[in-house]
Amino acid sequence: METLQYLEQYRQVKTLKNGVRVLLRPLRPEDADKLVTLFASATPEDTTYFRRDVTDEELVTSWAREVNLLSVFPLVAEVNGRIIGDATLHFGADYLRHLAWLRIFLSPEFRRMGIGALMLSNLVSIARRLGLQQVIAEVLASQVQRMKALDVLGFQREYRHRDYFITPDGETIDMDVYVLRLTEPGEQF
Repeated sequence: METLQYLEQYRQVKTLKNGVRVLLRPLRPEDADKLVTLFASATPEDTTYFRRDVTDEELVTSWAREVNLLSVFPLVAEVNGRIIGDATLHFGADYLRHLAWLRIFLSPEFRRMGIGALMLSNLVSIARRLGLQQVIAEVLASQVQRMKALDVLGFQREYRHRDYFITPDGETIDMDVYVLRLTEPGEQF
């Protein structure tokens, strides 16, 4: 199946131990309002750590309306018609075409239920299917739960950037770079 068609048609349904049924699917342009609602659930602490201002509704709306699945694959988790999570796989290009970067956000009320791990493992499966060699995740050193989730999926911490991230208050935080190697070094892809 062609890459774009595979990404457009991607679907997974999982019933969690607590009975919650989660649909994983690509973000669509008509999801813009649902995506804005998801990011509106971000706590002040969450917004401190985002690379972009997720309180900017125009920005978040543009993420849904300008979807290019061959550049960024946004996988949403939906429960009862509500988007409760957004995980993205950012594809490298040219000399980085063998790499992809992960990012994830879950509504606070749906954390620690296994949904984040489910979303990340699906993105890893997609990366494998697309023939990528490495998936990279950048995690602030203070985000211990995210580190544990990556460890479970087989990611290895490659290095730490000291004082890489600065909060609005001027506090600097180290950032760890985790890598999941999908092929052995030197293997053809």
